[in-house]
Amino acid sequence: MRARAGLELGVCGLVLALAACCARGPSEGAAPTPPREPAHEPPRLELFEWERGLALRSRAKHEPLAMHLWFYEWRLFDALERGELTAASYDWPRRVASDGQSASIEAEMLRLEARVEGDAVELELLVTNTSDHDWPEHAALIACFNPGPPQTQPYEMGHHKSTWFIGPQGLERLGDRDFHFRSSLRAGLERLSPELEFDFSPRWRSSERDDHGGLLVRTSQSGRWSCGVAWEDWLGVQAHNPWLCMHIATRVGPLARGAARSVRGRLVLLEGSREAALERLRAPWSVTRSAGAR
Repeated sequence: MRARAGLELGVCGLVLALAACCARGPSEGAAPTPPREPAHEPPRLELFEWERGLALRSRAKHEPLAMHLWFYEWRLFDALERGELTAASYDWPRRVASDGQSASIEAEMLRLEARVEGDAVELELLVTNTSDHDWPEHAALIACFNPGPPQTQPYEMGHHKSTWFIGPQGLERLGDRDFHFRSSLRAGLERLSPELEFDFSPRWRSSERDDHGGLLVRTSQSGRWSCGVAWEDWLGVQAHNPWLCMHIATRVGPLARGAARSVRGRLVLLEGSREAALERLRAPWSVTRSAGAR
């Protein structure tokens, strides 16, 4: 009996000693546990310069596919200068980091910052209204996301067979050059023109099918690759011009004279399905995320 009681006392003592040791923390001289660094995706793309802006290409050795961002091509509804449709320039100062993981473009009242994150390029458009007028709510500019100049045909992404936008029920094929306006902005546009006839309508006919997502996604002719573009604030989407490009009218209004704002965007180029590209495109912004999930 006395032996059993002694055993129990010994066990209790060992438990109390362990508890005290834990309460004191690590012993002197022990290296503290370093804080865990946030996880970053390994870069699967690299940026490079081309004659009209920036481009991105896959680091895949077996097929280094590329897409190009023409920054930028058009201005709509008094953005930067007065007029429903005005042509822009693309000969702006550009800088690409030596490792191809970041870049920037300086363009009049705009600065574009680009940074590779995995199989996407994060964009931030910094806008300052130094013009002589306030920009209305529909003011927008169009940067052209394209597979390259026409002389490079045939190319994997240069086709109009599988380009998609977000309609009221989810993904819809964009099979022509129509301009699909953002649904929440249609009423304001109809106040400007009940028939939605604008200076750019002969070039891009106004569609009855509204856009609900602010993104375009495309799969390659082989079905092996997917790419896309998204902006968190936009006027509408359009595609399949002579360069077989993808256009999102990035909204920069309303913006008063002297005011500034920033708009985030994203480019995606990955080896995988349309659904994988869509998920990558819509992740950052709640309006795009909820629309793309329908």
